[in-house]
Amino acid sequence: MARRSIHQNVKLHSQRTGNKSIKITLIEDQPEYCFTWSKYGSEYGKSVGKQLQKYCCTQCRSIYDKKKKNAEDTEPIPCLIFNVQDDRFESEIENHGHYCNPQHLNQIRGKELRRNELAKIKHTRDKPAAVHVKLAESITQRFGERGEEVLLDIAQHAAPSKTGFAKAATRVANSLHPKINTISELDDERNSNLKLTVGGEVRQNLDEKYVLWNDENNIIFGSPFFITLFLMAVEIFLDGTFKYRAVGFDQCYRIFALVNETVVVPVFTILMKGKSTESYTNVFTAISNLVNNVPIAAIYAHFDCEIAAVNALRLIPCFQNVIAKMCTFHVRNNMHKRYQKLGLTATFPDAVAKFINKFSTRVGGKSSTHSNWSP
Repeated sequence: MARRSIHQNVKLHSQRTGNKSIKITLIEDQPEYCFTWSKYGSEYGKSVGKQLQKYCCTQCRSIYDKKKKNAEDTEPIPCLIFNVQDDRFESEIENHGHYCNPQHLNQIRGKELRRNELAKIKHTRDKPAAVHVKLAESITQRFGERGEEVLLDIAQHAAPSKTGFAKAATRVANSLHPKINTISELDDERNSNLKLTVGGEVRQNLDEKYVLWNDENNIIFGSPFFITLFLMAVEIFLDGTFKYRAVGFDQCYRIFALVNETVVVPVFTILMKGKSTESYTNVFTAISNLVNNVPIAAIYAHFDCEIAAVNALRLIPCFQNVIAKMCTFHVRNNMHKRYQKLGLTATFPDAVAKFINKFSTRVGGKSSTHSNWSP
């Protein structure tokens, strides 16, 4: 949508973030006030060789709709005729008088910048906090020379409530994602493009998939490029988070690859509905099939302390030459939790407690040594 400063016939994003055009007209004897206009009905005028569109006053229309809903007496809505081809109003005088109050230009400026920043989310995918910062920057850049009072007034109209603006940005961001409720819906032919990219755009190379594999309980995200990095990795790191995950899943599991001994790259992001050995086996088997069961170059696979994942890894063809190692911190932490669960820590004499502590430290550190050993 075209962006311009406040002028006659200016185009603004609507609350639908760009799906419709809103125009304004200034009031001659009140230059700081204006009326806003939105489309009313379909285009017409082809019979006379013109492309015309009727626009009605947005504020009057709001009043009209409320009265009509309440079965009250209504007055005709003021309208103007707009010539789409010439980009100008065909009629300069409203066919009916206004019964709304004109809006201050600062209010329109605030709405313009607000809707502009919300519309950009489609391309930037920014978080609400980042969008709010950019909104403040836009206000300063465009109207900084008008003084602090004007800036504050515009900012107040652009985002009366920081929480409200954040919710609006979140709604826009959510509207960009595919409406998929279950993994099985991805297998529907109508949703096949959603396996290519987040927005479902059709790519020239259909092998460049975004969703590499899925069954009813798990889904693997990645790309052919990341598969290549996975095959050439020196070491791999596997970890999951149970706190931050998509709704309906038990964990978000990720596999990272150490490439060229310097760069760690996230190659697979996996949403899982379980954390059993069977669940990990299904996912790791799918990954092995993606690389045609070819053994990867990695020597070590680093885990936190997930025994089920380690046991599953040992069953998979592409990991047959990989040595599983566990995180020192997690091994020690689990050992101490075990002591506490058994009620042993309270009964340890000082000398024994020191020995246990030193023992668990060395056992935890053993998993990080470069030997063919795993707990």
